[in-house]
Amino acid sequence: MGEFIVENVRWKKGESGLQEFHLFESDGKTVRDGTGKTYDFAFWKRGATAVKGTGALTPFDEVNGIHRYSLAGTDTDTIDDYIGEIIEDPAGAKIRSETFQVDVEESSDL
Repeated sequence: MGEFIVENVRWKKGESGLQEFHLFESDGKTVRDGTGKTYDFAFWKRGATAVKGTGALTPFDEVNGIHRYSLAGTDTDTIDDYIGEIIEDPAGAKIRSETFQVDVEESSDL
């Protein structure tokens, strides 16, 4: 058990609601069982010192590595490319995911 990976994220400008994160072991195939663990998510613009958005993940299907983040409108108010990270905290160990891409893109007016 160590560093884990998360799929890249793509949101539309102004999007809000629940975002699912699927957590995997470092092999990229084996789901990371999150039973009894807590997770926090943060993302920021490359090179920035301040985070754009942050919050706790809510378990959805822990055994299968699925957790949810409540996406706020302020998370997606600016089109840009960001870097994300999830921190697992089993008993204060603070295991970090590999960083992953978080993109906020223009939304279609269709």
